[in-house]
Amino acid sequence: QHGYNVVAAYTAFKKLALLSSGDTNVSGFEKMLSSHPDSEKRAEEVKAKAEKDGLWQDPGTVELPQTRLTE
Repeated sequence: QHGYNVVAAYTAFKKLALLSSGDTNVSGFEKMLSSHPDSEKRAEEVKAKAEKDGLWQDPGTVELPQTRLTE
């Protein structure tokens, strides 16, 4: 109905929010994202619209995979 997987979009925005939270050493990647709307807010907007349309399926806790980006 939305033309995209709403749970995947929610999960992606949540992961972007996790990447940018609490890090004072901002990378070039994070600088690029800083001009975009808040990822946490975007995740919640996707979720609210999906719930309204009956498309929401809770993905559970969203965490970052353990990689060099998250060490």
